[in-house]
Amino acid sequence: MIGVCEPNGDLPDLGPDAYRRWRTSDVGATTERLERQLILNMLGNVDGRRVLDVGCGDGELACELAARGAIVTGIDSSVAMIEAAKSRAARQRADIAFQVSTAQNLPFRDDQFDVVTAITILCFVKNAAPIFQEIARVLQPGGRCIVGELGKWSTWAAVRRVRAWLGSQLWRMARFRTAGELRRCAEQAGLTVESLRGAIFYPRSKLAARLLSRFDLAVGRHITVGAAFLALSAGKPGDRSHHRGGSRAAPRPRRRASHGRFHLLFASTADVTGIIQAFRRLGVKKVAPSHCTGDSTRNLQRGVRTRLRRGRCGNGSELQPGKSCAKDS
Repeated sequence: MIGVCEPNGDLPDLGPDAYRRWRTSDVGATTERLERQLILNMLGNVDGRRVLDVGCGDGELACELAARGAIVTGIDSSVAMIEAAKSRAARQRADIAFQVSTAQNLPFRDDQFDVVTAITILCFVKNAAPIFQEIARVLQPGGRCIVGELGKWSTWAAVRRVRAWLGSQLWRMARFRTAGELRRCAEQAGLTVESLRGAIFYPRSKLAARLLSRFDLAVGRHITVGAAFLALSAGKPGDRSHHRGGSRAAPRPRRRASHGRFHLLFASTADVTGIIQAFRRLGVKKVAPSHCTGDSTRNLQRGVRTRLRRGRCGNGSELQPGKSCAKDS
């Protein structure tokens, strides 16, 4: 569903009652389930994570994340939506901090959250850049954001444009974006895009939703054109442990294939002849391709590197300077 983050708060024809009607309709229930499943799959494990839900609407996603162990804060510029979100959280006994705020000016300090979600809030914002910049600011280094938006090239967007021409105030204000636009906004804010997926490829029809929904998320892993819903996952560069006081162990250095004089950089060796010549320069008198069986140069190079790490010839004997490897049996 659509969150509200315009500075003026409430949008025409969009409130808690509209959310409720949409989710109880046949098409709405199926569509909400697919969108939510995609978002949760992209979020992964949120247990113990500090999550900010920007444009939280009536709090459905925020409550779901709290139930999964996240420490959730939700903001929305609509007072009615925040009241509805508080009521939902109270019914579900979810400990969530909700407050009225705009996405363009988040009332939080830098690097405060591990995860930021912003689901369908940009469709009523003329300039998305400030929102992405605010998301990047409050997101801690090493953290991730998930942004969900209404796709530009879909049958749903086409129908909504027609409704705007026919006088709908809500859709006359709407702006639909492409996957490329979302990617550029994220990158310009200093975020690193990790994945971009689509969902809701069927038209707005109960029969189409029933027949095609089972294939929807699988299709969305490969294409975004035609998707009514786009989901972007992006990370903020940096090391998470430095900003949470953690004691995460430093990454182990990559082991180099080095055995005395036999340290070779085969990445620059282009063919079998080059590999054999490199061995001969190191003192190995005889080297045959059979020592590193493979049906391609790449496999041969991989085999040579493996045997150098083990320090052995193809037949298991020690590989030493100035000596030949016996031919593999």
